[in-house]
Amino acid sequence: MEADYRKTPEAVGQLISRVEPTRLYFLLSHLTILGNRGVEPGKVFDTLMRYARDPEGSARAAAINGLGLLGTESTIAPLLGIFRGDMRLKAVPEPVRFSQDSSLDPQTTKWVCQALREITKRSLSEDPAAWVSWLAAQPTSMDQWFVVKVVQPGRIQQTHTK
Repeated sequence: MEADYRKTPEAVGQLISRVEPTRLYFLLSHLTILGNRGVEPGKVFDTLMRYARDPEGSARAAAINGLGLLGTESTIAPLLGIFRGDMRLKAVPEPVRFSQDSSLDPQTTKWVCQALREITKRSLSEDPAAWVSWLAAQPTSMDQWFVVKVVQPGRIQQTHTK
């Protein structure tokens, strides 16, 4: 595949039709460059948004990078939403771990679970094991700063990765 695409709507269509997992970052980058230069920015935006919530971390990173570089007004709200959501989710492992502390009184456990409900927008119970299960079921790419693993039913352990 050639790296010097013409600045035409046909080139955008060609790139969109050739998006494949092994070359996704390269193809989305080229799409972004064309969109930034005024070639089909709407189509480029729509394509990037399809990948912005992809479960595969590298696809998501490529799309988010592309949205930032596309530089249109339409990219502002989605980027803010992505970053706000990602930052909120980064806060989840610590309260889940804290909720399992056997020295917590029932009221504190209730408050921790309420905070988790507000952060995650999930309506799970006040049982810390439910939150452990929910967190363990999330994609590992959800939180790049922590590795969360279930070490025994209802208990988690986390270690920093960065």
